[in-house]
Amino acid sequence: MGRARATTTTRLSVDDWIQAGFGILAEDGIKALKIDRLCSRLSVTKGSFYWHFTDIAAYRAALVQAWASYAATIGAI
Repeated sequence: MGRARATTTTRLSVDDWIQAGFGILAEDGIKALKIDRLCSRLSVTKGSFYWHFTDIAAYRAALVQAWASYAATIGAI
């Protein structure tokens, strides 16, 4: 998976955060899914994370929902 990069002209979307999480999960598993790791991967501060999500639990819930939506579109569930 490619790494999204924040620039002065580009703002990250929730989907950028979701894709970063999927990448971390695929590479290093659930224990690696931490706010610091996500921010490092996207080259942003924690403030950017908290702009989109209230906490890591909300982020993980969004990640699960995104996966469920994807799985539904391919008929996996």
